[in-house]
Amino acid sequence: MENKAKKPIIYNVTCTLASTEYSQSLPIRTSKIQVQSRNNNDIKLCFISGQSGTTYFTVKGGMTYFDAEIMSKDGDMTLYFQSATAGEICEILAWVED
Repeated sequence: MENKAKKPIIYNVTCTLASTEYSQSLPIRTSKIQVQSRNNNDIKLCFISGQSGTTYFTVKGGMTYFDAEIMSKDGDMTLYFQSATAGEICEILAWVED
């Protein structure tokens, strides 16, 4: 089994307005992600545009969402999220295979 090097990429996305959907595209060959709130507020997270207010996964304040079973091969991986708190910063860490 080949061990592919991974490099981390950090994204900090400010949810300027409360209850408004924001997004972050991830690079091709993203294999792991970690998402958390900088200010310990809940974040509604989903993978389909327009669904962050209806069908979502809640990352509770003070908690982290981690997924090590993804692989973005075609470049079409985007995270969609929102917070009920204006000014919340969504911290995203993506590991990309070389």
